[in-house]
Amino acid sequence: MFAVDYNQLCWSTPDGFELENIRLRVPQGSFFGLLGPQGCGKTALLRLTMGLLRPQAGTITVLGNDSVIGSRSVRRQCTYAPASLCGEAALDSRLRVREYLAGSMSLRARVDHSRIAELCHLFHLDMHEKLAHLDDPERKRLMLIMALLPEPALILLDEPSLYLTSPERQLLFEQLKALHENGSTVFFTTRSVIELCRYTTHCALMTGGSIICGGETAQLDILRSHRVTVSVREGADELAAVLGVRNYTQADDSISFFYTGEMDRLVKLLSQLEVLNLRIENPTLESAMAAWHIMGGNEHAQTV
Repeated sequence: MFAVDYNQLCWSTPDGFELENIRLRVPQGSFFGLLGPQGCGKTALLRLTMGLLRPQAGTITVLGNDSVIGSRSVRRQCTYAPASLCGEAALDSRLRVREYLAGSMSLRARVDHSRIAELCHLFHLDMHEKLAHLDDPERKRLMLIMALLPEPALILLDEPSLYLTSPERQLLFEQLKALHENGSTVFFTTRSVIELCRYTTHCALMTGGSIICGGETAQLDILRSHRVTVSVREGADELAAVLGVRNYTQADDSISFFYTGEMDRLVKLLSQLEVLNLRIENPTLESAMAAWHIMGGNEHAQTV
């Protein structure tokens, strides 16, 4: 079963940006992350999923409902927190936080005032404040609380870490993990490989309006691609052969490359050389993209 099924989805803007032949399945009950750079189409994909935009070709099936024909049913069963309020429905500035959240919750479930108070306290949001007085970070937290309030079948979050402090980010994912363990499917977009590896069961990588690969997070080696820069006293030109790497860059006595293998093996190989300097960087979006290209661009391509 799939919570969301994108079948040859196409959509474009007047200025020429395209989502091209998107084929992607989000397993029901998964904790799913969509990784990609800013402007690659992640936001448009989520808005299409919620029926806020209409596909120009192809279909999106959400919890068994067509995203266009069954958009009302989709919105009853799903919650959605946008990355920003730009392009979304305007907030009624006359309302206070607790009134807005209670009204939103009443559309999907019985209003739980104690849950509203709990989440507002956890995310440091004054529930008695008027919406007109909220700044952008506070509005972002308001949208996240709104998505967390009921226990929806599917939670969609666009760049949920945006504007959050590190403790707030950890708190958010703790709340999402609890909902996931209770049966909700969580689907969020991000630019952080660390978030994918730490929290998700499944993921996909998106760039330039296309899904380029995906699968179970634990099985995608590109997410464990470290940028390694190593300097040796002599023999830098032979170092790549010793380490068994390709697509590297060389400068004087050092080489730089992306490594997806076991760290123990790398350390053992380096111990055989006279290393002057070594830098190993944590996996990033850039390193994941580079590793995908190095591996021929075909790791679990297109369909999760």
